[in-house]
This record gives sequence, C-alpha cells and structure tokens, in this order.
Amino acid sequence: MADCVGVGMNVVAQYLFYCEETREGFKKENPELGVTDLAKLQGAAWKELDDADKVKVRARAKDEGWRAK
Repeated sequence: MADCVGVGMNVVAQYLFYCEETREGFKKENPELGVTDLAKLQGAAWKELDDADKVKVRARAKDEGWRAK
C-alpha cells in the first residue's frame, strides 16, 4: 500500500468506515448471507481496492469525523 494511504488516519479506522459505508449494499445484494459471510465479502472487496480508492475512503471518513483512537 502506498505510504500516503494511512497518513493521518489509522488503516483499521479506514477499513471500519468502509465496512460501515458498504454494509447495506452488500446486504441488499446478498440477503441470504449472515454477518460473518458479509464481513468476508467486505474484506475481499477492501483488498481489491487500489490505493487511489482507499485514499477516497480515507477522505470521506475524515469528512465524517472518523479518526484513529
């Protein structure tokens, strides 16, 4: 991952924001799946995001007040 992706915000916080942001969409696309399987899909989708998309997630998270604890 590029050095700029995690600057100023914990990568875990970015991922948790991404999960919160995408959870409803994954649930609508896969209503038969439980929480664990949805989380696996979200994790796989996160891994497929390129650095530019992760920077966008970080920016949205920052705009909404998410930060590393």
